Amino acid sequence: MKQLMAWGALASLLLLSSLSVWAVPAAPGVRTFTQPDGSTFEGHLRGDEFFNWVETRESRVAVKNRTSGFFEFAVIREENGRNRLAPSGIRVASPNPQGRQTASNLPSISPQQLGALRRQELAAKRQRKLPPVKLSP
Repeated sequence: MKQLMAWGALASLLLLSSLSVWAVPAAPGVRTFTQPDGSTFEGHLRGDEFFNWVETRESRVAVKNRTSGFFEFAVIREENGRNRLAPSGIRVASPNPQGRQTASNLPSISPQQLGALRRQELAAKRQRKLPPVKLSP
């Protein structure tokens, strides 16, 4: 009986410790994204909870501009010594209205570049130091 309890405890410990290693992938399928001005576009969520982006029907990478709230085509930009996906200033729209800029003049982002950015982001998260816990008296 003690051996069974020990195996159960070991299995529980292994299961709980491995949960932090797995990342949940983004939901599959096409979604409709609504911009703050009411326009919409279709795309796929890509990545996981640690590193994610939106891929348009045209296979272009898009990220949300935190200032404006609009989804914009992404570019790779260096910030604080690390490369990151950053909004380009060119909003995603479908269909593209007359006079609106398109992403055709932006460099495309390859799957290899996205993989390198994800690995870099995960490595940076692993190196973060958590603040010490303050115990109350």
